Amino acid sequence: MAERMRRLVEEEKVCGSEDSQEATERHASGPAVPPGRRLPESNSVYKDPSYWDERFASEAEHEWLGDLSDEGSPLREAPFTALLPADLDPWLLLVGSGNSSLPMVFHNASYTNLVATDYSRVVLENMLARARRLSSGRSPT
Repeated sequence: MAERMRRLVEEEKVCGSEDSQEATERHASGPAVPPGRRLPESNSVYKDPSYWDERFASEAEHEWLGDLSDEGSPLREAPFTALLPADLDPWLLLVGSGNSSLPMVFHNASYTNLVATDYSRVVLENMLARARRLSSGRSPT
């Protein structure tokens, strides 16, 4: 798992430093770049909430560490439940959660003290809508 995490970090560095169609195609199958999305010209756009608002308005969900349902995903391999058993009622803080399904993964695993944050107004509104649907007993998606 540590090796895969290191590779993902390196891929993210490479993706943010290149501005070419070749870089987009080379990384499009990995978690760092969603298929069909061009890489930003500079990593500096990531600090701008308007970049994320625009992205989240057109993107339903993105997992930076890969598909959570994928057997090889680092998040599936990580022993979260062994390290933080839900019955201990731990508090979890997910900073910059974006539109990831990770908060729902924790919720569905009986973690109830969960705070997911982001600075994109679009993603915050989407998270609030999901939480309201969940509390009303409807499907969160």
